[in-house]
Order: sequence, then structure tokens, then C-alpha cells
Amino acid sequence: MNNLNWYAVNTKPRHEALAEKMISQLGVDVFYPKINEKKGLFPGYLFARYNPMEHYKKIRYTRGVRDIVSYGYTPVPVDDEIINAIKLRMESGFVHIAKDLFKKGERVVIREGLFKDFEGIFEDVKDSERIIILLNLISYQARIVVEAEKVGRAA
Repeated sequence: MNNLNWYAVNTKPRHEALAEKMISQLGVDVFYPKINEKKGLFPGYLFARYNPMEHYKKIRYTRGVRDIVSYGYTPVPVDDEIINAIKLRMESGFVHIAKDLFKKGERVVIREGLFKDFEGIFEDVKDSERIIILLNLISYQARIVVEAEKVGRAA
């Protein structure tokens, strides 16, 4: 029975490359998406495709690995669609973050973090993964910088 799924692997701080190398030496598919030479798309995480019955303990105790993302003691599979969507955004070995994700002046809503559910106005792109949003807070306007992946279009 082929029970291969993708799983998120939490690495020790700044040990993604070591964990990637060590896990791949186990004969397991590893996917470590990066946005540039030094930074991963998900710092502290990579993905491994394996059968948990066969490789869970080996991966869990691999050098550079902190843990496997689990619910209780059961590793949580990551949909192939998510991995494929990330791979589709790859250019020259790195994940390309769209610069034209939002239009200037477009209303957006923050989906995660401290400002979750706050609405604001998209203002500009800060860098490859962060954007600037103008928030209206009661009688005060504030510019904040947030990760683009945490923002969506307002309804």
C-alpha cells in the first residue's frame, strides 16, 4: 500500500538546509521552498513526502529537525494541491511573490496576526513578502507593514 503524503517538518532555527539534506539521505522527497538564497518561504519549515509508518521516527529524530507538524501524535498531511500551488510559483529555483498582488487603493482585510479582521487600504509593496497597508483606527490612521500572505481582498 503506497501511503505517501506530504507533511510539514519543523526544523531547529536556521537548520532547514541541514534537515533537508539529512531527510533526503533517507530516500524521502523533500521540498524546501525559498524566496531567495538565504530565506525560506516558511522559515523553520520544510515539506517531506513519506509514509508515516515507515519514516516518521527516522525523520522525527533526524539532525536539524525539531518536530513534525501533528495533531496530537498523528502527523497532519499537507494537500498535494498546496505543494503544487507553491511549485507553480517557482522561478529559477525560488518562489516568486507577485508584486501586483493588490492594486494601490484597494480595500484589503488582514486574515492572520495581531491585526486579524482589520480592514485597510493597500498602499505599496515593502519587499518580496511584505506590503504596506493604511489602517483607519477610530480617529487615527496608521501605516503598518504585514506579510502579504496574511492579507486578502475585502468583501
